[in-house]
Amino acid sequence: MPLNLLKFGLSKTYPEPRMFRQPDRLKSSYDAVIIGAGGHGLAAAYYLSRDYGMTDVAVLERSYLGGGNTGRNTTIIRSNYLTPEGVKFYDESCACGKICLRILT
Repeated sequence: MPLNLLKFGLSKTYPEPRMFRQPDRLKSSYDAVIIGAGGHGLAAAYYLSRDYGMTDVAVLERSYLGGGNTGRNTTIIRSNYLTPEGVKFYDESCACGKICLRILT
């Protein structure tokens, strides 16, 4: 294990402040406020921007991006792909993922 990673993990203060930055203050209003910056919260912010033109969206997270269930479970749906419905869901998920990659790259 690299020494720097070990030092980071054992540190009481985080040496990388931009990962854990906090704004000086929040604005008094936003078009939308999303609680939680996991997979669903960030996706909601993305689609509000893309589909509804909302550019004044606040995403509030108590920890770091993707640090909850998304980070622990890597946002993988459990393998229920043996049913016809599960196979359809999986295929549609793959298609959506490819579209997102094209948009974001």
